[in-house]
Amino acid sequence: MGMKLGPPDDYAHCLQQGESSLKSLDWAQARAAFTYATKLRPKEAIPWMRLAVVARVMGDWDQAFKIYQHVRSLPTDPAAGLVGAASLWLLRGLRDEAQAAAEAAMELQPQSLAALNTWFLALQYQPELTAGQLADAARWVRDRGGEITPARAARVAPGLGARPLRVGYVSPDFCQHSVLWFFNPLLRAHRRGEITWYGYALGSRRDGYTEKIRAGFDHWRDLGGLDDPACAARIAADKLDVLVDLAGRFGEAQPGIFAWRPAPVQIHYLGFCGPTGVRGLDYRITDILADPPGTDEATGETIVRLADGGGFHVFDAIDATLPVAPPPWRERGHITFGSFNNYPKLNSCVFDAWAALLRAIPTSRLVLRCESLGDAFTREACAHAFVERGVAVARLDLRPPVPKRETHFAQYGEIDVALDPFPYNGVTTTCDALWQGVPVATVRGQRHSGRIGESLLTAAGLSDWIYASPEELVAKFPERLALPETLPDRAALAARFRENQSRRAPALARELEKIYTQLANGKIAR
Repeated sequence: MGMKLGPPDDYAHCLQQGESSLKSLDWAQARAAFTYATKLRPKEAIPWMRLAVVARVMGDWDQAFKIYQHVRSLPTDPAAGLVGAASLWLLRGLRDEAQAAAEAAMELQPQSLAALNTWFLALQYQPELTAGQLADAARWVRDRGGEITPARAARVAPGLGARPLRVGYVSPDFCQHSVLWFFNPLLRAHRRGEITWYGYALGSRRDGYTEKIRAGFDHWRDLGGLDDPACAARIAADKLDVLVDLAGRFGEAQPGIFAWRPAPVQIHYLGFCGPTGVRGLDYRITDILADPPGTDEATGETIVRLADGGGFHVFDAIDATLPVAPPPWRERGHITFGSFNNYPKLNSCVFDAWAALLRAIPTSRLVLRCESLGDAFTREACAHAFVERGVAVARLDLRPPVPKRETHFAQYGEIDVALDPFPYNGVTTTCDALWQGVPVATVRGQRHSGRIGESLLTAAGLSDWIYASPEELVAKFPERLALPETLPDRAALAARFRENQSRRAPALARELEKIYTQLANGKIAR
């Protein structure tokens, strides 16, 4: 970058330059800026942590681990190094190590919300945990979060009178992010005038998609860089009736905002994989398949189920629609399985089942692609997991992530059937596959994250692709694939799914608007 060492006052400028370079994806510039900042203030944790982020996105996870280890020795924020290491352990699929590192961070710094979030996220990927155990964890996290950020009394609704209902959506993902593919069609379908819509953007990421989503709101507030109390104060000033969280604890979410009670009714919708454990969230919106009646757990969030049976998702790939490719088995002469899900979802039960499928169909292949497979350690561990289950490396295609969405969608043309991990199902990946006409096989789980596949496939008219257990998948699925010409016609499946989603958007919008109005008027009991 050619930066020259200067006075200590350059420290803030270096951080700003590094953050700007991160936003523009200029990794080399970001690395140079943050490295310079570490020279100016070597005992500050912030530039070291940002330098680790650069190492992660550049694929040098071993270097990121070294940086996190160094941060643990710093006096300013040693717990941050443990939290960073925990997040990388999780990406490598080492869930126990991630959980242990997060627990160590909580012991070192009990007031760390980042440590609490990371610990709770790691739990979501533990395959053996039941819905009840995750609910217990959510209650514990909610209580502990209250110790960190004491909950305020609920705000009194300002009273609707003759004015329109005021509803706000808050998220760090109003940008190129999977949440946007679900939220954008909903926002476009919301009625303007009868309800006034507010958008609250958290975090640091802004791009061309941000401007598109911004236009869908009546009022837009960029809260990037503000802490929880400041965000809550800005939101409270708008005198909302309902505030809807779209992130839970993922990414740059700020769950601490809700403990400050900036709105009288606070809801989680869409972004998380079950009970959030966020203090101050009153309700969680779902459907009757993802959370069947009778499965409610006392987590502090009252479940509100959509009543029309169409599921609680609507999807639109926006500007990444590609022609539907013909099934690759016609040219290759063999079935190609594929999964583009995050690596932490691939646990030993998943490896067992998918390896059994590959053994049952000896000519078949498997394509896996995710961020973690850009890491040599994880790639080797993944290959070893299949080899020790009797599947040769030559039958695996382990790919790193692709930078362009068009390439992502194009690669669905290289697989015949998408496999859904369990008990933490895919969401965006399932919809991406269906959008391109690729059928998806899922296993019904016993908790919210394990029932999303059932919810999505039922809404898509593919309920016969839902299996009751891994054993049933292994026993029955190969029979279906013995005659690949009987698989769903890809062009017809894609057309049907896209049309269904187009029709679903206004129906879902009306139902959510009804729920928001009922909640604001106190007509749904807690």
